[in-house]
Amino acid sequence: MIILLAYWLFFSTFVAGMLAIVGQTGGEFEAHFLFVKVLAFSGDNGVGIGWSGKAALWVPLILAAAAFIPTSRFWRIFTRRR
Repeated sequence: MIILLAYWLFFSTFVAGMLAIVGQTGGEFEAHFLFVKVLAFSGDNGVGIGWSGKAALWVPLILAAAAFIPTSRFWRIFTRRR
């Protein structure tokens, strides 16, 4: 679970940095964060962020599975048997 929280923390920090740059310079920027394509843009209507591709769904799901499977195994090992 900590892995997934760390991912979202780093992702949101990355996005906040992109929004800060777009807010100062304007225009449109593309970047990649762990296989996720991130788009930040600024125009007359405001500032926005978006991400696309299947990686935007699969990366968090894989991280959640990678956290869940070992945790469930450790839970069975360390619980008392009755």
